[in-house]
Amino acid sequence: MAYTYTAWSVVFGEQPSASKWNIIGTNMASVDERIGSNFSSGTASPIWWEELRRTTLGSAGDTISVSSIAARKHLFIKIYAQDTGGTIRTLLRFNSDSGNNYAIRESTNGAADATTTSTSGLQLDAGAVADHKMVNAYVLNVQGQDKIVQSWSTESNTSGAGSLPQRRDASGKWANTSNLIDTVTVSNSGTGNYDVGSQVIVLGHD
Repeated sequence: MAYTYTAWSVVFGEQPSASKWNIIGTNMASVDERIGSNFSSGTASPIWWEELRRTTLGSAGDTISVSSIAARKHLFIKIYAQDTGGTIRTLLRFNSDSGNNYAIRESTNGAADATTTSTSGLQLDAGAVADHKMVNAYVLNVQGQDKIVQSWSTESNTSGAGSLPQRRDASGKWANTSNLIDTVTVSNSGTGNYDVGSQVIVLGHD
């Protein structure tokens, strides 16, 4: 992509003409285009992560689902889950697939890796606890390839500064090479429910 800049100058006290003001406008547009360019597609785009869809619970429940997600190579999934008093967990699935088509490698609070293969979803949080938690998951969503996931979760643990938060770092995959992700579902296997306001946000970019 070509970027243009036209030199211009004024003398002290000069009132710039319309043509000189137009030069300033053209130069600034070129600068904006250069800053906004994503350089991967060669087109100007000031946005990296575009919000594709979100679901926020209006009533307590055990499932948060985001559907009709536009096809994007890169997905960034943000999960916020609040408990209703009982324990909650965040199990991630794609395209409503609950078969044993997932595998995960994870570390909780810095401990040695634990691994699970041929499982029915990706368990992304540190444990079944009654507290609020957030999960950020980056997904590479490429046609013809397993969908690979890298995630980080944090949960409050016992309220107050005297208790440490819990964390889990995970790398997982969905073994589906035929379909792109168009639905994201987060399911609870704890004894409580996700409270009102719990949500899943899906961002994307090519």
